[in-house]
Amino acid sequence: MSPTVVVFAPSPLLTVTLEERAGRPDIHVHAGGQGVWQARMISAFDVPVVLCAALGGEPGDVLAHLLPGEGVQLRAVRVQARNGGYVHDRRTGSRSPRRPASRWTATSRTSSTSWCSGRGCGTARRSSPDRTPTR
Repeated sequence: MSPTVVVFAPSPLLTVTLEERAGRPDIHVHAGGQGVWQARMISAFDVPVVLCAALGGEPGDVLAHLLPGEGVQLRAVRVQARNGGYVHDRRTGSRSPRRPASRWTATSRTSSTSWCSGRGCGTARRSSPDRTPTR
């Protein structure tokens, strides 16, 4: 059995990007957040990844469908709280973060990555300041 990396993402984000392509609006919906991005990077090296996450509200429902499609195995726990999310409006050609509604807020970006190998197990934790999008 090959080693598997377990990534703990306490609150993945739902990201929505608006772009203009060939003069027409285009929308992209993805799972985001540090833990999700770490899991994708590890998966890119053909290492099996299990993403453990808390999912709640409508954003959590959407994330439950998006995360397994990112090359990782999802182990989710349903919670009462909603996952956060953000919208990037790039229709002008630049990044312009927007909040879709007051109930959506960017969460504090803290994630932990745990791994096991033949030499033992460990956990790495990364935290960065809250970057709540503004209008």
